[in-house]
Amino acid sequence: MSEESARDRAGDVAQALHALANLLGHDTARRLCALYQSRMPEIMKALEAASASGDAQALRRAAHDLVTNAGTMGFMRLASEARAAEESAARGDAAAAQSRVPALLAAIAASFPVVDAWIQVA
Repeated sequence: MSEESARDRAGDVAQALHALANLLGHDTARRLCALYQSRMPEIMKALEAASASGDAQALRRAAHDLVTNAGTMGFMRLASEARAAEESAARGDAAAAQSRVPALLAAIAASFPVVDAWIQVA
């Protein structure tokens, strides 16, 4: 998996965030953005640690957290790639899950400016 394959297009995410704001209100959407940004460093650390140790269950848990957080925010490609890592880890295939971690980390890092930009215009 390349780093690009897990990255979502900013316009797609902005559209999803606008839909979220229309559904829940702008203040709630902004709070969800802040929660996403505060949770991602923890998830990144968990992915890195689990990958380094080869712990399939820890990888599964971290990938699952990423699936739910990324999906809520509209990062559907990131959520999909995280789901693939989660499924590999659930099967006990730590190596397959580990192979996805660098691209997931890069995509998470790339998501921060997208969320920041949406907050600025919301």
